[in-house]
Amino acid sequence: MPYLARSNKLFFAIVKGACVVNEQWLKDSHSTNQFLPETNYNLNSKDFNYIYKCDIDQTLQTKNRNQLFEGKFFFVTPSVFPSKRVIVELIQSCGGIVERIRRSSVQIEATSINSPYSYFIVTHENDLHLVADLLKNKKDKMRIVCNVELILSAILKQTFEVEPYAVCVL
Repeated sequence: MPYLARSNKLFFAIVKGACVVNEQWLKDSHSTNQFLPETNYNLNSKDFNYIYKCDIDQTLQTKNRNQLFEGKFFFVTPSVFPSKRVIVELIQSCGGIVERIRRSSVQIEATSINSPYSYFIVTHENDLHLVADLLKNKKDKMRIVCNVELILSAILKQTFEVEPYAVCVL
């Protein structure tokens, strides 16, 4: 692949701490019959960084990438893209806990009081009916219903920003 693309494999490489190199590394390693050091085979990431507002080289050097979501709980709705299975695996690979059953609004409110920004619902527009009760609640100032970009952007940037990905229904 002559360019860097945002793909499931890239996300898993990031969270697993794998080296991500350009294809020249493979060619050169093959020609020398041994795996060469990865340090000389950085990706051409300028366009990628611009498009996704990240620094992929810095992300790949970040330690403890598998702890990004530690202490956070998630509920993932069925229609997310990439698939629910992929998103759940990414969250778990980053230390997050995915719950099979969504918490009630009372439970979510109690969690928000005791531990703000520790519980999130990752959803898709096709699943808004599953979280409509939370989106109608004007009292809830905590943004917990978010789109899948919350997870993907956090992995790419190694920072956890909620507001840009919070779902708002007008």
